[in-house]
Amino acid sequence: GFRCSCSATTPSAMEGTSNTVNQLKMPIHQSNEREKTRRRLHHFGALLFAAGLVMGLILGAGSSSKVAPGARILKDHSHFEKALSSEDFSEYSCDNLYEHALSKESQCVYATTCNDGDGLFAPIIYCSTRYSTRFLSLALGIPLLLFLILLFRILGSTAEEFFSPGLEMMSLKLGLPERFAGVTLLALGNGAPDVASTVNAILNDRKNGYKMALGELLGSGLVASTVIVGAVAFVANGVVCRGALVRDVATFIATMVVVYLAFNDGTITTREIHGLVGLYLAYVCVVLAADVYHRKVVVPRKQLARQLSVEEDQEKGMSVAETTKLMSGAGREHQRSYSVGDVTDPHGSKRGIFRRYMSDGEGAKKGKLERIIEAFSNYDEGDDDDDADVSVRSENGDWGHLETDGSEPLMVFHPHHGGIVDLKHSERIGSIHEKHLEATEIEILVKPTASQAPQSLREAFATAWPELLDYFEQFWSDSFYNDEYNILDKFLMTFELPFTIARMLTIPVPCEGYYCRPLIAISIALSPLWLWYYLWDQFDVDIIDNTAVVVVLFFFVPVLIGLLVLRFAPCGDVPPRLSVAVPITLIGFCVSATWLDLVADLLVSLLSLFGILSHVPGTIMGLTVLAWGNSSQDLIANTTVARKGLSTMAITASFAGPVFNILVGLGIGLALLYGMGNGEPIVVELNIPLEIGFLFSVLSGILVIFCGICIGKGYLPKQYGYVAMLLYFAYAITSLVL
Repeated sequence: GFRCSCSATTPSAMEGTSNTVNQLKMPIHQSNEREKTRRRLHHFGALLFAAGLVMGLILGAGSSSKVAPGARILKDHSHFEKALSSEDFSEYSCDNLYEHALSKESQCVYATTCNDGDGLFAPIIYCSTRYSTRFLSLALGIPLLLFLILLFRILGSTAEEFFSPGLEMMSLKLGLPERFAGVTLLALGNGAPDVASTVNAILNDRKNGYKMALGELLGSGLVASTVIVGAVAFVANGVVCRGALVRDVATFIATMVVVYLAFNDGTITTREIHGLVGLYLAYVCVVLAADVYHRKVVVPRKQLARQLSVEEDQEKGMSVAETTKLMSGAGREHQRSYSVGDVTDPHGSKRGIFRRYMSDGEGAKKGKLERIIEAFSNYDEGDDDDDADVSVRSENGDWGHLETDGSEPLMVFHPHHGGIVDLKHSERIGSIHEKHLEATEIEILVKPTASQAPQSLREAFATAWPELLDYFEQFWSDSFYNDEYNILDKFLMTFELPFTIARMLTIPVPCEGYYCRPLIAISIALSPLWLWYYLWDQFDVDIIDNTAVVVVLFFFVPVLIGLLVLRFAPCGDVPPRLSVAVPITLIGFCVSATWLDLVADLLVSLLSLFGILSHVPGTIMGLTVLAWGNSSQDLIANTTVARKGLSTMAITASFAGPVFNILVGLGIGLALLYGMGNGEPIVVELNIPLEIGFLFSVLSGILVIFCGICIGKGYLPKQYGYVAMLLYFAYAITSLVL
């Protein structure tokens, strides 16, 4: 399980813990309901994935006769005849297999040599001399579909359980501002499956792979901005819609417009690639500036104002107890009541959500530029105002408990390690041993004291096996004897188990909740074996054939490092100090990235095969199946976060996530593809499904701003959930008709 820690040595830490516990108090009779809700969300995600698969087949059938297939355009008949006679179709896309009347033997050659010689995922379907292609498609369909589902699970779990923990630890230890970390390192961890799928889709088919990649990104963005946003608004009973959310939605709209313009002119050059990366860097700089402004300007100003208020009250004879109450933010002497979309000042007059930044009083003393920065920053003056009426809006604008220094919680979602986790306190905010909770209490695990390292190498080996055995026993119990998982979950985890053990033995994760000294040592020692296989499979590079010096450095040095970890790393479940954990984390980061790349490559290849067998264009497969497969976990995570009272965080992730995936994923994929083309522009085209995807993506962002600002007056109502769902179905119907 995820080992949690919270400081109990300072009054401020105790106060933060107490506030968190008070926010999470819940009667025991609601625990079963929460468990049922969580299971329904898992079932709903699986149902949506199946719906995406069916929608892909329907849209493909409806558009196949109207849209030019996403395949390479054959230069001329003589060129094709030359490829046919030479039995080399490496210059043609595998999507073109059914565009020409080929014999059984020629189909086999085509399936083996297309896509620059990589061929199809399972060319045996077209190369068998004993069974027909139709029979093998039906016979292998169910096993391949199961393998496709497993690849989606492996891709997601690799990012969540092996790739993200190191990034989360780096974000925490580096002291990055919370929302800046959310759009950089944490966004990389959360968007790793989408980025890996995008890059592999582009590189697998150098002429038309961008269509599946762009389809996946647009499909995921549409699901996030409509279905997920609608679900968040519905389960949270409405979401606060202020300057920060408007900024993120506006960036989402700008991203769609920029990408559309880049692809609409027919070529991609370094100018367009730099534009994508530049837009993302500009967005990151804006978020960072807002974070720094809040920490350096807003928080000190409010602390000073509160201190002056306390001193003034003390001069008036206020008791020490009342002063302490005011300092803790519990006082309500100067309480202001908030209504939906409006703010009521002490004199009773209502002002709009943006006008309050231009109001009299304190705001009048600020410059106009400063008030604009506050209005569209990550925060606003009400975010950390403890006097706000919590019956209407939760503390900190539904971003979670705000610390006394103005910092926010650093929330992540790990389905198998505690659910929603606040990295700053290492607290489980999900369901923690709910069977043992009292009606008004929630268990908080305290970080144990640091364990000592073994005193000798013999002791290190003697204690390694019991630690490793305990770790895997706990892993087995959490996986297969956990009542939270239903039969389907355990069935899929059984098939995923060999891949899970292989990743545990090759990816070191020296982070809290994942740390096991002997397992870290083994994974460091065995990681070169995985890297050797990866380089050989993906790049045809066999490092064993190189010089002895390379072999020694590549294999024996990691074994030596593993022995040093086994000897000097602390026993138990407490990770080593930061100076030791960071280098090991970087090793795990690199190895997990290779896992993501390989799994994404298999996923895209298998998805392309399904598209060819079902005569569905790659664009449609990306818009539906690949998009829903990568978005199903986001749906569960964001709705779970929203149910915990963090709806603003959830809805912001629904827009900031696609921005990162599109700009960074396309930027990396197109840059690599451009480098392979000897500096020649990349020829691209937009078909009707992609154009419709751009249109509805922009429309979804505009609707959020219109409903939240113009109609809700700073509040996105619960009813918007129905509007968002209708918008997505309107997109599906439009794609089918056109």
